[in-house]
Amino acid sequence: MKTNLIKLACGLALLGFSISAFAQSSNSNLLVNPGAETGNMNSWTITASGGNGWAVGFDSLVHSGSYSFSTSHGWDTRYQTVDLLAAGFTTAELDTAPDITFSEWMASRPDDGGQYYLNFELLGADDNPADPIASYSFGSQSSPIVLSAGSGWFQESYTFSDYGTGVRYLYFEDGGSDVNGWGGNYGTHFDDASVLVAQPVPEPSTLALAGLSGLSLLLFCRRECPAFNRPKPTGGITCAICWPKH
Repeated sequence: MKTNLIKLACGLALLGFSISAFAQSSNSNLLVNPGAETGNMNSWTITASGGNGWAVGFDSLVHSGSYSFSTSHGWDTRYQTVDLLAAGFTTAELDTAPDITFSEWMASRPDDGGQYYLNFELLGADDNPADPIASYSFGSQSSPIVLSAGSGWFQESYTFSDYGTGVRYLYFEDGGSDVNGWGGNYGTHFDDASVLVAQPVPEPSTLALAGLSGLSLLLFCRRECPAFNRPKPTGGITCAICWPKH
């Protein structure tokens, strides 16, 4: 009987801390290399490389970290696709239509203006950007948003909600150039792109109760379970939670 109570207590302790960890890990950025901190264009698919093409670390104009992406005197465009199932979401979770937020920071150099556009899309299982479930754009390549020289860092952001079922991929596209046609990478700078999928988080009261209960039960395990926080046992009483199958 005592062994069963120990197993139950340890299991509940782990459950309490799992709930806390889940709440804390929600809303992770799903883009890879979102702020150029790899020092290159890794994980981005370049679709246009006008002028001198995309550059990383052309100058010290950054929003955070050590690098940003800068464009040139012809259109530079790129995209990144996120496979939500590969990222760990289930079809059931996705079909509840959680809020999905796309964002990115832009700026222009003090000596040259720039132009840019952003395109965000929610895609179905066919992963086809030409046929999105929902989309939103800031400007376009044919009608871009123009920045005057010296435009400080600012963020564009859009949240999709109530879009229905079937979303399985996310598509993030951006592009920019300068306005004076200078050689080099004096065009719009991009940094800290982000795609966040909201995950259900327990109510604060539930989360607090789970955390406190888990802590109390963990202390119980530490006191009562001979296998807890000890080297792997070679015999005697063991706990199926701390040392499964032993």
